[in-house]
Amino acid sequence: MTPSPRCEPTRSRTGEPVRHLRRSANSASVRARERSEHLRTAERFARRSRRAARPAAGGPVSFDVVVAADLDWGIGKDQSLPWPKLRGDLRHFKRITSTTETKGRRNAIVMGRKTWQSKEVGECPLPDRLNVVVSRSALAVPAGVVLAHSIDEALAAAAAHDVESIFIVGGAGLLVDALEHPELRYVYLTRIDGHYDCEIKMPDLDARGFVRVAWEGEQSGEEHGVRYRIERLRR
Repeated sequence: MTPSPRCEPTRSRTGEPVRHLRRSANSASVRARERSEHLRTAERFARRSRRAARPAAGGPVSFDVVVAADLDWGIGKDQSLPWPKLRGDLRHFKRITSTTETKGRRNAIVMGRKTWQSKEVGECPLPDRLNVVVSRSALAVPAGVVLAHSIDEALAAAAAHDVESIFIVGGAGLLVDALEHPELRYVYLTRIDGHYDCEIKMPDLDARGFVRVAWEGEQSGEEHGVRYRIERLRR
């Protein structure tokens, strides 16, 4: 006996019963909703983690120092570095001040007015980092550059921009304040093996009790007849 047409299950063009297709579609929809919910949960967790990593308003803000000095602790002469440009040291400076653990975030570099106006910087913001300039007097800076009047104001301003790490890079007056600051963590020091009759000098870190600590980035090099060593120090 031939079954009634209305008893025959409706089929798709591929021959598969439509009810099976609907079941598969429903399963795919459930999986899509589960994936979407998983992503939303991960995003909420990431946002909470980022908020937790931000310094508390008005709370202490830690920082590091990055500096190069000769054997007499000289750091500058005639508003510039007195030794030849050392590619290894320049790569180190860019890497240490630019690299972040979290994609999409950035670091801050803090410098004094004379460093900002030096031949190396030339009042041009260093890219991919928040530039903070410390000046006790009025100073015009480009859009995107932050002006502060003290080291603590600079640290607070950098923290307010949700940066990941903060690095103080000079000049001499700011380094004096930084080396005495309780929130200083490390000094990344490039020791230049030579005497360059510098007019600008920084404090003697060895005499102040700073010691070298193990660090995978430590390295030695020689360029243009100048030997140097990059170390990480702490009190």
